[in-house]
Amino acid sequence: MRSVSLPTRVELDDLLDDGPVQHRETQGNESPLFQSYFSGIQYLQGGIASGFRTVKPEEYKPRLFQVRRTKKSVRAFEVPVKASSLNKGDTFVLDAGLKIYTFIGEESNAFEKMKGGALAHNLISARQGKAKRAEPDADFWKLLGGSDKDVGPANHNEEEEKSVDPENCTLFRLSDASGHTTFTKEASGKISLTMFDTNDVFILDANVELFIWVGKGATKNEKSQAFKHADEYIKKEGRPATLPITQINEGQVNLVFAGCVNGKLSLTVCTSTNLLF
Repeated sequence: MRSVSLPTRVELDDLLDDGPVQHRETQGNESPLFQSYFSGIQYLQGGIASGFRTVKPEEYKPRLFQVRRTKKSVRAFEVPVKASSLNKGDTFVLDAGLKIYTFIGEESNAFEKMKGGALAHNLISARQGKAKRAEPDADFWKLLGGSDKDVGPANHNEEEEKSVDPENCTLFRLSDASGHTTFTKEASGKISLTMFDTNDVFILDANVELFIWVGKGATKNEKSQAFKHADEYIKKEGRPATLPITQINEGQVNLVFAGCVNGKLSLTVCTSTNLLF
C-alpha cells in the first residue's frame, strides 16, 4: 500500500470540490471501516517488482504466513521462512509453490485454523490445479531449515481494546484569520458541535482517532495545513505514529466523530469479526 503525499491529497481534494472524506490508514492498524471494504487482505513482503512479476509455481520462492487472531481481527502476515518463526499458539501456511503446507500450533484457536485453511485454499485455487495441499513432512522442515524442536511457545498476548470516551476529547482550532496560521486549544472534555466554526478548520482528538473537520468557509491555506498540524500534534503528545486520521467536511457524518461531539456513544473500535484475508 502506498501513501499519498500532501500535495497530491490537496490537489485531489480541489479537483473534486472538497467532496472526499480523507483517511490515513497504516499497515497493521487498519480501522474497522477500512477492513470492511475488503473480503480479505494478505500482507506480502516486497514492492512493485514482487507485485507485478509472474512466475511459474515450480519457480516460487517459499513464503511463510503467520495467521493470528487478536481482539481487533484475524490477520495473515508474511514472516521469515524459518522453523523458529513457528509457535504453538498460531496457525502457519507455507507456500512452497507446488505444495501448500498448513502447520497448526497445539494451542491455535478455531478462528486461526479456519482462516489458515481458507488462505491455503485460496493459494491452491490461484495455481489452477498445479498445487496441492500437504501436511508438514520432511520437505516442510527442510524448507524451514529446522525441526519441530525449533517451534516456539504460544504467545496469547492480545491488543488492548480501545474505545471512544466522549467525556475526554480535545478540540483544537486551525485558523489564519489573524494573518498567520495559529493552532490553539479550544476545549477539552465534553465537545459540542456548537464549538465548531464554519470559517475555520478544527482538529478533534477522539482518543483512538484524530479528526480534521473542515468548515465550509475555511481557507485553502487552512485546509492544506491541516494534516501537517495533526502530525505535529501526534508527535508532540507522544502518540503512536499509526494513529488514524480522518478528514471530514462540514455536514458529513462519521460515527466515531458523532460519538465524541454528541457525548452519547461509547464506541468500541476494535472488533474480532473483521477477518484480514
